[in-house]
Amino acid sequence: MESLSDGAKFLLVIIAVPVGFGLLILPLALVLKKFGPALHRAAEVDMEDGGLPSLWSKPRSREQAQRACKQAAWLLFLFAGLFAFQVALGAAQASALFDALILVACGFGLRRCSRVAAVLALVLYTATAVISVSALGFFNPLALLYIAGLSYGVFVAFAFHRLPAPSPSGSAAG
Repeated sequence: MESLSDGAKFLLVIIAVPVGFGLLILPLALVLKKFGPALHRAAEVDMEDGGLPSLWSKPRSREQAQRACKQAAWLLFLFAGLFAFQVALGAAQASALFDALILVACGFGLRRCSRVAAVLALVLYTATAVISVSALGFFNPLALLYIAGLSYGVFVAFAFHRLPAPSPSGSAAG
């Protein structure tokens, strides 16, 4: 790629990123087509049980916050996969695999509603986005969506620890 001009590199990235993203989305679309109706029914039941009605709403229970933390963790796993995919294509340096491993570790921490993991993931991804803008010279608008999702992960991780723990049922006050 050293022999390519800057314009050719830019054009290659503009073409390769949507194609690669499409290749990643196709299996997801097939899974959603197969399991979509069941997921939709589960979401309706969740709403009836006082589930999380929208992305940015405040969780009303620890269970809701824990569920939202797990969803944010899946976002981290997706980012880690995208970083590894970029390395496999040669579009990123091998050091991006280290970032991917940190994101996976943060994802496992966020599944346990860790505030440290949520903040670390947000800081790491934001720093990666800023560095890539300075290195490539253009901004990926999807980065704002990713940062918003990670910000929500931080929000629900902190909300989980603020909400009261459920009282043990059946315990007698003595």
